[in-house]
Amino acid sequence: MRYKKRHFNSIFASFAILFLSFAACGNPQSGNEKHVMCIQKVDSLWGDLQNTKLLFGFKMDEFLERKAYMGENLTKLKFVDGKHLNQENILNVQQYNEIYRIYKGVGQRYKDAVLQAEAIFYEIKGLENEVKKGSYDKEIANFVKEYGEIKKHLTENYERTVEVTSQVRTLEPAFVRLAPIIDKLLETVPANTN
Repeated sequence: MRYKKRHFNSIFASFAILFLSFAACGNPQSGNEKHVMCIQKVDSLWGDLQNTKLLFGFKMDEFLERKAYMGENLTKLKFVDGKHLNQENILNVQQYNEIYRIYKGVGQRYKDAVLQAEAIFYEIKGLENEVKKGSYDKEIANFVKEYGEIKKHLTENYERTVEVTSQVRTLEPAFVRLAPIIDKLLETVPANTN
């Protein structure tokens, strides 16, 4: 519920700022004031992108690498003689398998969010270059359209990033606890020789 309220507030605030900014940008002011206003809007895009990037606390491919490593371990565990596993080991393997299943989906989504943020970086950089050249000084409508599209991409990417990073941060303590346990288990328990 708190996420939905915060989500609604952030969307409402974004649209309010967008409306007020464009209202100011579209007023019959001197060309220089319009130019400055557009530069300020581009700066706000950079700030929004930075807020998204702050959520990325892991390497881009970390979860895909973990998924592959965990898959190898789970394959090895299939050949472990069940007589050598106690109840605690069985429970740890089940939890490890659940983390693996979640990483299968989350890993690619995390990477996609990072790549999307990179693509947005170049969109903002392109808009900033055009604003600095003065391309939008007389054609504010084009700036408004371009700004709106980038702002929409930023908002969508931020929401996706919040969702996926909250999932990986929730899993992180369990992974950190279980990974060495499973590694040690694979070293100490003999494989089934039948």
